[in-house]
Amino acid sequence: MTTTLSSLIDDVQARAPSDEPLDLLATASAGVAELNDVTDALLAHFVDRCRRAGHSWAEIGGSLGVTKQAVQKRFTAARSNPAGWDRWTPRAKRVVAELAPAAAEELGHVDFIGTEHLLVAIIDEGGGVAAVVLRDFDVARDAVVAGVAERVPPGTGRGGYTPRAWSVLTNCIQQALELGHNYVGTEHLLLALLGDTGGVANDVLAGLGVDHAKAKAKVVALLESPKHK
Repeated sequence: MTTTLSSLIDDVQARAPSDEPLDLLATASAGVAELNDVTDALLAHFVDRCRRAGHSWAEIGGSLGVTKQAVQKRFTAARSNPAGWDRWTPRAKRVVAELAPAAAEELGHVDFIGTEHLLVAIIDEGGGVAAVVLRDFDVARDAVVAGVAERVPPGTGRGGYTPRAWSVLTNCIQQALELGHNYVGTEHLLLALLGDTGGVANDVLAGLGVDHAKAKAKVVALLESPKHK
């Protein structure tokens, strides 16, 4: 996992459109922004794992070499928006900020938003790449809602996004980067839901015959199709 300055310089020079210093600088700047997004998402992911394992904010702060107050402020304040929020498309932002909370309310899940609500929200948004991919899999909203109801009865939670749902949101930027995209769209959210975080959405989709590899192949094919371009 060691990354040296020399390797980063070599990467910038390989990715830049030319050896002109301003092109190199612009490429380096974009690369730094990507690294910052990924490192923030990486830390948030493992902080969430620590919290799910029952570790206190004081223990997490001690592991990071900062105070309890500092780590709690950073990683709870960060939950207002996921990493790289300024790169999220309007459709993806609407899924997270509006439609997922509405889905949670509809399903009788009070004070929490899980991966299942993000999945329903993607379908409700309707026009994004993820919704098109799900329709191609013949995934119907009724089937998803029924699958969720089987697994999650109505009730209350701890408030806000669940740790699994937040891990999905922080993983979206990595899904985008793996596809070479400088934005986060609904397709990256769907792929993150199907990632190794697990959760109700992943279980429901697996039961409907959808997995990460199949969905990724359909996303790539759709984005490369002449109709989409």
